[in-house]
Amino acid sequence: METVRLSSKGQLVIPKRVRERLGIAPGAVLDVRLDGQTLVLTPRRRSPQQALLGSLGDYALLEELTREREREREKDAGR
Repeated sequence: METVRLSSKGQLVIPKRVRERLGIAPGAVLDVRLDGQTLVLTPRRRSPQQALLGSLGDYALLEELTREREREREKDAGR
């Protein structure tokens, strides 16, 4: 078991060994829930498509292009 200290800002550092074992990196999203008096953090996994697209380059650009295409579809559907 690892022990961490909560900062004055309510932050904690997940130990490197735990991050590596779970495969989480900076920017990872974690779900937080209470189980009685236990705090549970669960890494939110990306879909295989997101993982592949993220490895191909600038994911922010891809997201913007996807949103733009969706707006075009909605506009076309309204005609």
